[in-house]
Amino acid sequence: MKEKRFAGDHIMTIRMVNDVQYIEAVLSAISMVAKRFNLQDSEIGKLCIATEEAIVNVITHAFAVDEVAYLDISLEVSGINFSVIIADKGKPYDFTSLALSGEHLEGLGVRMMEGLTNKLEFKNLGANGREQHLIKHLVSLPEYKKREQEAATHTFEKIEFDFHPLREEETIEVAQCIYDEFGYTYLSEMIYYPQQFFEACQRGEIYSLVATAPDGEVAGHLALTITNDIPGLAEMGIGVVKRKFRKYSIMNNLTTRIIDIARNELNLNAMFAQPVLYHSITQKMCNNYGLAACSMVLHYTSDDFTPTFAASKRRDSVGCGMLPFQSLERTIHLHDEILPMITNVLNNMKVVRNLAPGVQPGEGSRTIAALSINKKMRIGKYMVENMGADFDDHFKHSLITAKVERCAIIEMYINLSDPSAPYCYESAKSEKFFCTGIIPQGVAGDYLTLECLLNEVVDYDEMQTIEPFTT
Repeated sequence: MKEKRFAGDHIMTIRMVNDVQYIEAVLSAISMVAKRFNLQDSEIGKLCIATEEAIVNVITHAFAVDEVAYLDISLEVSGINFSVIIADKGKPYDFTSLALSGEHLEGLGVRMMEGLTNKLEFKNLGANGREQHLIKHLVSLPEYKKREQEAATHTFEKIEFDFHPLREEETIEVAQCIYDEFGYTYLSEMIYYPQQFFEACQRGEIYSLVATAPDGEVAGHLALTITNDIPGLAEMGIGVVKRKFRKYSIMNNLTTRIIDIARNELNLNAMFAQPVLYHSITQKMCNNYGLAACSMVLHYTSDDFTPTFAASKRRDSVGCGMLPFQSLERTIHLHDEILPMITNVLNNMKVVRNLAPGVQPGEGSRTIAALSINKKMRIGKYMVENMGADFDDHFKHSLITAKVERCAIIEMYINLSDPSAPYCYESAKSEKFFCTGIIPQGVAGDYLTLECLLNEVVDYDEMQTIEPFTT
């Protein structure tokens, strides 16, 4: 029987008193629900072990021994992710420090939890406490085999291609096209799960545009992915054209159409793309379609990212080009040191902002921030919505977690609507972060982007950039 999906993909929430004797009941509920979504018994067992570890750490470290308190355990399903979310409002404590302390009497720590899940996230919600997200994939990665690609045709025959939203019967062929070009290294893993990818399109999380030849053969694909971290934006990507059809301007047609859809149909504030910086082709595409350079990420793509046009294995850098759609009245708070750089970027995008001085966090204020780790890419992402008086402790613990998980780089995003953003920048700079630009136009604000390289050295000679990505 096909599992029914619920509004918001929320299945249930269990409120549990901070007493370890009730953990077994919680794990039973998780196991029962996970089975209904066809998780394998071995994967359910791993998830339950990780959940028990997380709950024990909260009970032990977030509350006093004689304190009666509660924590909420929620189950959610979204796309290919089955999530256990543990929320508490106990005293500030970063349980991830257990991984380094050597004191593992209460559990094996964050490294074990990370090893038992597909993804682990930690969110500090300020006065609303914090959350731990333990995520397992609902399905295993499908197996694809490389196909011999047909040579590009040199005929001048006119072919009428059809451009339309993804149809369910086309999902496997689109996934195969991505695999033929990128192997399993494409950064958006969802594309390899045809049914889940189609369902994400049906839910409005992805807009997938397909080009087909007159006989129905898939010739090309391009998509818009709605961003979760910064609502109001969508990334243009997952683009591919079969080699045999590369003389017909299919990607140009797909790009023109997808921009029109983003501008007029999806109620977005802006659209962005991430051109690679080891050749200029995708940078030129951004320039041609009016996507202004606004940010970059050094050493972003993983070591084995080797599409058919790449000759060597390395960590490559990407830029970010953005096309704003809406004019937003907004005040931002910038540190004087980066004021010229950021105002220049905004001017190039024709984005107007009011500037205001920074204000130090108030006494007793709580930080709202979240750390997520992409194991495949070895990247940590630290999103700061509000800097509180407790920021330095939370920030340092998050850095420790990223280092324990052997991240190659850490991306940091600071919401510039927060009056304390300039002071947050100073704290980041003291930890060897450097400014890489700005991602504006989010619903909640504009985000200053920073990066920290962990034991990585950038070979700038490998980059091939054109203006405005060079400056």
